[in-house]
Amino acid sequence: MTQALEAMPHDGNYQIKISDKVYIISKDSIINPLGQGAFGRVFKGTIANTGSYVAIKQISKECGIPRDKIIEEANQLKDIASYHDTGNIINAFDYIEDQNFVYIVTNYCDSGTLMFTCTRLHMHTCALEYNL
Repeated sequence: MTQALEAMPHDGNYQIKISDKVYIISKDSIINPLGQGAFGRVFKGTIANTGSYVAIKQISKECGIPRDKIIEEANQLKDIASYHDTGNIINAFDYIEDQNFVYIVTNYCDSGTLMFTCTRLHMHTCALEYNL
């Protein structure tokens, strides 16, 4: 199995190819991911042909979650996106895996995390309700 995340030697950025789509992750985003946790990291990326922003979640296959469960969740997110595009749900567009990671491409939300939004809007009950 080849590496899904490929270095682009001419500019130092990285790309992920899924079917006919190419997603670009800048070298700055690799160094400073949007988020990082026990299961992996989240990078800000762009769709190569449109320039639209996406979030690319890199989940380690050694995180303790069975690979099948990660793929099942990615498929469920894609299914939800195909039925309901309300603008209020994070949609998954694509996923790909390599030997070490599963990469899930989702909407990019520039407003930050749910916790950040609740705090900013002084919605303490929201933060408590979701155990944030």
